[in-house]
Amino acid sequence: MRKMKQLYGQIFNFTPLTFILPNEYKQVIDYHNRDGNEDTMWICKPSDLSRGRGISIIDKIDDLKYEQQSVLQVYIKNPLLIRGIKWDMRIYVAITSMRPMKLFLYKEGLVRFSTERYDTKQLSNVFSHLTNASINKYAHGAGVDGSKVLDNKWTLEQLRYHLSGSGYNYDLLWAKIEKIIILTCINLCALSPHYDNCF
Repeated sequence: MRKMKQLYGQIFNFTPLTFILPNEYKQVIDYHNRDGNEDTMWICKPSDLSRGRGISIIDKIDDLKYEQQSVLQVYIKNPLLIRGIKWDMRIYVAITSMRPMKLFLYKEGLVRFSTERYDTKQLSNVFSHLTNASINKYAHGAGVDGSKVLDNKWTLEQLRYHLSGSGYNYDLLWAKIEKIIILTCINLCALSPHYDNCF
């Protein structure tokens, strides 16, 4: 993504500043030491784990800890919240060909919510900052066995209804999402072998 941004400019400016650790640790320190960057908040994600495992959010670079290759990104301090809660969208794309690129974007998907109000004063509170269902099923007294399933998911249709009723232009948002998906998939074309029998 960084290379595409250098080649083609602002059209690829849809991801936060990102570093790969440990390879780019020196660049992280250089960025941190520049004037005005000392108060940057970061999210660090192990590159080969899933379900929110190993993710940490920090506001002091001295608190940065990782045991394997990780992705470090500037943390978005002011996300769009719904009722004070952080959320994300799980959107599904089927790619049937890379050359020429053919992709199918499903109009329905999943909206996942954290289970506690967003609060940057409690960066270690995973229920406030992460939307992973595998983490949030333990929130609000769900119990250590995770048997209680919380109602913290919407369909994209429910999101459309909520955002449209709150004065947002959902169709414009969706058009921007389509653009981001296409630009992201374009990056994969050169890296993907050509097969006629898979997607």
